[in-house]
Amino acid sequence: MEALTDDRLAAYCKALPKVELHAHIHGSIRPSTLEEIVQEEARLNGSTPLQLPKNRSLDECFEMFGLIHQVVVSRRVLRRIVIEAVEDFAAENVKYLELRSTPRDLPRDGATRAEYVGEVVSALEECRARQDLDIEVRLLLSINRNQPVSTAEETVNMALERRNQQNCPFIVGIDLSGNSERPNSEFYRFEQVLERARKGGLKLAVHFAEHFDEEEAMRILRFRPDRLGHACCLPETLYAKMVAMRIPVEICLTSNSADIADAFCGEQNCLNALRMLFYSLPNCRYELWGLKYSASKFLNHCAVASAQSSTTSGASASLSSASGSSSSSMSAELAAIPECTNSQLNAAQETLTTNQREAQCESALNLDKGTMLQVTTAQASEICDETSCKAALQELYNALPNCRYQLWGLQYSAKQLLEHCGVTPTNTTSSTSDSSSGSVGWSVLKSSSASFASAGETPTPTTASSTASESSAASASSSDAVTTTTTSVALAATAGVIAAFLA
Repeated sequence: MEALTDDRLAAYCKALPKVELHAHIHGSIRPSTLEEIVQEEARLNGSTPLQLPKNRSLDECFEMFGLIHQVVVSRRVLRRIVIEAVEDFAAENVKYLELRSTPRDLPRDGATRAEYVGEVVSALEECRARQDLDIEVRLLLSINRNQPVSTAEETVNMALERRNQQNCPFIVGIDLSGNSERPNSEFYRFEQVLERARKGGLKLAVHFAEHFDEEEAMRILRFRPDRLGHACCLPETLYAKMVAMRIPVEICLTSNSADIADAFCGEQNCLNALRMLFYSLPNCRYELWGLKYSASKFLNHCAVASAQSSTTSGASASLSSASGSSSSSMSAELAAIPECTNSQLNAAQETLTTNQREAQCESALNLDKGTMLQVTTAQASEICDETSCKAALQELYNALPNCRYQLWGLQYSAKQLLEHCGVTPTNTTSSTSDSSSGSVGWSVLKSSSASFASAGETPTPTTASSTASESSAASASSSDAVTTTTTSVALAATAGVIAAFLA
């Protein structure tokens, strides 16, 4: 995307009136303020300034909160970061903001947890009185599930007292947060105190499914909080249940993508898929900020070293072999598969938009137009029972090219669905060039998974990948759209996660 377009998009997004429902006070601190108070605390304590983590995995985010708590130790600093947070959200044209924070002692002043809440409320009152801040702010008091239940009881008592006896207009609910993977942090321990808060008129928001734990997620859904935070690591059955229950979800884009990335790093199959994507996808202009770059970033996040260098040898891509790695033969085979030409991509787009049996299949299964090759696992079984769907899949398999953009593309998707239905795909209409490249492509797909499955083997992606020539990169916008569409559709599950990781 050109810089001008980026600037216009940023301006458009900033101008939109917005609602922010998931903002931790300490997580909203300005980087400049954090650096300033880190240095100030080191000077006051006669110590070395704290070193803040550079990455943003879920564990490191929890670590960051702990470090921020070590330097936000006075009423003055707490008040400052609350006011600055409100100012920053107002500057982004947020019209309604809900801040959340866990009450705690402030050792520099000797302030108690109740006085902590009082300072936050006082700062919000100051913000409300300012004519330059066009924003409504409310507050959730947070329960840290890593602290004793008695502390949670005290937090709920403070919230109910301020709301019901002191008529505080700001406190509207309770949030349950903290690291749910630690011992004694199970949700059931806090159900009773949360239910008491609910009966007292407070709304409930619960941090939910930040890592995979089906039993814990099921228990939280049964409790039915008013809102769920994150909800990014759910099995399909619980995701469907959550949607059916119509519980609003606070989708935290940056945090969620890191959570999902962390979950994927522990899955060998996911890493293998990422390596294959890194090897196979071109790095021409269409992809410079696209899937190959994303795969590389994802691998780096998972601490899998990747090294990539670009050449300018026109539209052809070459993949250099890593000496001593089992990936070398695969790289050579992939290099033999030609990139898709504009005519091939245009023909593919034409096929996808005019195939009558595909339209019949989508109509029969009540699918959106053009989504047959993106169906879920559950819908795939429905396809197998519909004659028009299997016929459409065979036609698409015959018509769609197996050039490099398509190695993990639509022809592969059609093949996978046919095999899911117990049908062996037969390609009878491909051109000579497509047939030859196709045979290489399928052999690579079959052999590569085995080569990466060797115990303890971690091949390092090392490529000399192409950059498209100016003429091909500046081709008609229709070809551009086809490339983007076919690539993104083809990688529906994996690429969706990768793209989110870069958000």
